[in-house]
Amino acid sequence: MLDDLSEYKEVIDELNEYLKSNPNSNGFNNLGLAHFEIGEKTKALVNFSLAIKIDKLNTSAYLNRAELNTKLDNIKDAESDYDMAIKSDSSKLNSLICRAHFHKHNNNYEKALIDFRNAQKIKPDFKPVSQQIIEIEQILGINPKI
Repeated sequence: MLDDLSEYKEVIDELNEYLKSNPNSNGFNNLGLAHFEIGEKTKALVNFSLAIKIDKLNTSAYLNRAELNTKLDNIKDAESDYDMAIKSDSSKLNSLICRAHFHKHNNNYEKALIDFRNAQKIKPDFKPVSQQIIEIEQILGINPKI
């Protein structure tokens, strides 16, 4: 994260200049992040979408756009982006955890529990996931499996 608005504007200018001659998915994703950091949500959304248009497998761009859509209360779009992130993510772990938190935040505890359990299958010893499972099981009144 950069220190102030002027630094972000400088990065945005440099990225815009670079992307004129070298359009690429990661560049547009980074440009979207810079716009997002300074509150330019519409420009961020456009750039995340450009990143995805160039590379339909850019998991980071899907996750970033999903987070932004969540903040914009575009819940269906956010969920769709999380779904696409999981499809494009080779390991699936990070995308599953992000979607699980999204579901939990939206009080969809059953869906969150499914995603956390699937993440736990990928990385069984990952304590933050185990803790989330316990917490959601308590919310749902489910007795943990012993």
